[in-house]
Order: sequence, then structure tokens, then C-alpha cells
Amino acid sequence: MTKKSSPLPPGCVLRKANYSDTLNLTQKHLKKLGEMSSIFLVVLLDIFPGILGLLFAFLLQDLSLFFFSVLMLIASPISSLILTWLILSMSSSRYWVIECNGCLVAYTKFTISKEYSSVDSLFVESAWRKKGLASCLIKRVIQEAPKPTYLKPIYLICGKDLVRLYARFGFVSIPGKELPKSLILWRLSLLGNHSSIMRYR
Repeated sequence: MTKKSSPLPPGCVLRKANYSDTLNLTQKHLKKLGEMSSIFLVVLLDIFPGILGLLFAFLLQDLSLFFFSVLMLIASPISSLILTWLILSMSSSRYWVIECNGCLVAYTKFTISKEYSSVDSLFVESAWRKKGLASCLIKRVIQEAPKPTYLKPIYLICGKDLVRLYARFGFVSIPGKELPKSLILWRLSLLGNHSSIMRYR
């Protein structure tokens, strides 16, 4: 179904994202999804007891409460980092990135579940577009997806202008009603008629 991979531009490599890449790209997705405010709220709630303790320590002039509150503030970022590591470790999402001359210029994020795979994002920096990077990432997703794909299909959502690109690799447009129930929110993106849902056949 897929064509033979075209070589990447000189100085570019396709690789699986490492922990640092994944953390940075996950933060980008959270911002894009409007969930970063939720993270700030969690962090605020995390450090709030320590700040409140410092306030009371100052008002009551209690040295032991002061040191205990400082300890809580120091421990909060550490616990947040551990929680982030656990979330990323347990996540079924994965990233592949293309690095050119030491900089990440393209990436794709996809999720593998029991019944299907989904391409959650594919991005190429504007200066590196039309150089075969997107095609390389699409082919990697198809290779990584569980087989056979007719039993565990690959779904994606894209702008109407990208339908022809994905169609070259075997994706076909489908109505929202054919999506798995767990991807029901994707249907909302069809309301403005600017997006298309596709499935790898």
C-alpha cells in the first residue's frame, strides 16, 4: 500500500522521541488542547499548602512551621516531576521525530489502543515542508501500527487541504458515524466542514 520511502534531506534523521522530546512535545499538545490551565491549577494546588504554611508561620512567628512549609515547597516540584514521568511512562501515545542538524523540525504523535490506532498530530516546520518529511512520518506510523489494519484500523483527522496527501498512502475519508465510540469527540471537528476524518484501508 505504501510507496518506497524517499530519503530524508542531508543532515536529517528519523528517530523515536526520547524522554526530553516527549515531555516538550506533550506540553505543546496540552497548550494546543487548552489543558495547560488545568496543569497550572494542579501545580497551584500542589504548592498552596506550603505557601499557606509560610503565611501562618510568619503570623504566628513559629520557626518549626516555617521550616516544615519550606520543606513542602521543595518537595512539591519533585513530586510533580515524578507524577509527570509516571504519566508519560503509562501513556499509550508515542512520538516519532525528525531531527535536522540538531533541531527537531517535524514530529508525529500517535496512539495505539486495543481496537485501533490514531494519528493525533503531525507537524512539519514551515521551512522544512515539501521535502518529504511528512511522507516519511506517515509511513512510519503505518509501519508501527498493529497488523492487520483491517481489524485494527488507523484513524486520523486533518484539514481538507491535506486529504490528498494522506490518500496517497491508503487513507480514505469516512463519515463520523464510523468512528469508534472513544473517538466520538472527533465528530465535533466536522461541524465547521473544515476537517475530514480518514481511515487507513
